[in-house]
Amino acid sequence: MRVALIGDSQSEALWPRVKKLLPSLEFVLTRTQRGWAESHYHKEGKLAQELKDAKAELVVIELGGNNAAVTEAKYKPHVDWILEAARASGAKNILYFGPAAATKEPFKGYKEWTRSFQSQYLPKQDKVTWRDSFPNTQSGHVDGVHFNGSTYNAWAAEIAPLILKTVQSSPSLVATVPRWALWSSVGLVSSLTALAVIRRMRRNR
Repeated sequence: MRVALIGDSQSEALWPRVKKLLPSLEFVLTRTQRGWAESHYHKEGKLAQELKDAKAELVVIELGGNNAAVTEAKYKPHVDWILEAARASGAKNILYFGPAAATKEPFKGYKEWTRSFQSQYLPKQDKVTWRDSFPNTQSGHVDGVHFNGSTYNAWAAEIAPLILKTVQSSPSLVATVPRWALWSSVGLVSSLTALAVIRRMRRNR
């Protein structure tokens, strides 16, 4: 299965970890841009053609953390553009991960607004599955916005099973991935997720 990964500076740390957890999948496009939100990709305009060229069956997006357009009128058109770019490329599914939690203002307020908008809007959109990143990013901040390695590891270990679940729920996608590869990846991700939970429990004692 061909997968495209789109994101921001958080994804610079996330996507390499996700790829390592899913060796059976083919990652045909990886875009990470520091400080970028949906609006920046829209204004640049290259992503639509890059997705068409990549021919990804699944598009995974982690965006919204750099959004400062905290009104629906300003933010929604950029979200719609990036979704349409993914659909027009032929992608059968879109996994959209919301912004991570922050402790530093004004980013904290921006991210909370964006999370609220995404949680209400994106689940209603065609071919889109939205997931909240706040539960996995409550600790480990190093600058009020970004995280240490253990938080990125745990976050990636939550994302990878959702990618596999999307593959397994789509017959047209499952046909492109050997069954043994799917289950071996599931086992690896489950083990890493359990290890991350155990480590968090130990730290909280």
